[in-house]
Amino acid sequence: MQYMAKMPVFFKTVRRSPREHFRDGVCLAALRSFSAAELYRDKQGTLTLNTAALKTGSNVHYTRAALVLLQHGDQDLIDQVLAGERSILAAAQQVTPLVRLLDAFRSASPETLESFHNITGTVDLSTTEARTAAAGMFDPETWWEDLVIPSLGPNGQ
Repeated sequence: MQYMAKMPVFFKTVRRSPREHFRDGVCLAALRSFSAAELYRDKQGTLTLNTAALKTGSNVHYTRAALVLLQHGDQDLIDQVLAGERSILAAAQQVTPLVRLLDAFRSASPETLESFHNITGTVDLSTTEARTAAAGMFDPETWWEDLVIPSLGPNGQ
């Protein structure tokens, strides 16, 4: 009896995943995870993350990563993930700190925001009054050189 290892190469079986990984240039695992994330967001409160992942054939880790990427909103990054150019988990890990920071900033009370601006030295631009007050901090020459000229394009034209 002959063992497979001794047989010529063309007789060896090649093990492949029964599931197709890409279709029309789209990573199907990423597509399933984004579908699960959108389903979860649409049915928030009535559907668990695990159920949304199961319904789409994804898993909880990829679905959670897709939620982070959707919340971040960088369409170029999402497109890179869908094209298989970047791992969904690595992309989500990269933007998670920024997403958390923005969530905290958006949910902060006015008192907390005021303390934040005092500590960091940043200017509150959330209201018309605050923007007007901030605009008064700069002289016309600074406005012209820092804002107007760069907006005119190369060589100030």
